[in-house]
Amino acid sequence: MHYPATFLDLDGTLVGHTGEVAPEVWSALDKARDSGLVLSVCTGRPSGGIASVIAQRIGPQGPHCLTRNTSKCWAFLASPPTSTLWRRRVPRPS
Repeated sequence: MHYPATFLDLDGTLVGHTGEVAPEVWSALDKARDSGLVLSVCTGRPSGGIASVIAQRIGPQGPHCLTRNTSKCWAFLASPPTSTLWRRRVPRPS
């Protein structure tokens, strides 16, 4: 079965215990993208630091969901700028 897009988490998925993406993971991502698969990052990390670096490398046209553990999703349309595709506050429990 072929999926046109795959959303990837970072911590424990792409980013190993060293805090970096292993060379063999980059190689597999490059092969997947070159085969026509759209790769997108979906993480609770904020839109800065390693999350943005990885998102730009695996799919510079996006979309990516970098949430900072909130309900804000960002799409990287170019490097920079970024734009918000969808934003909704999650209500606090009463």
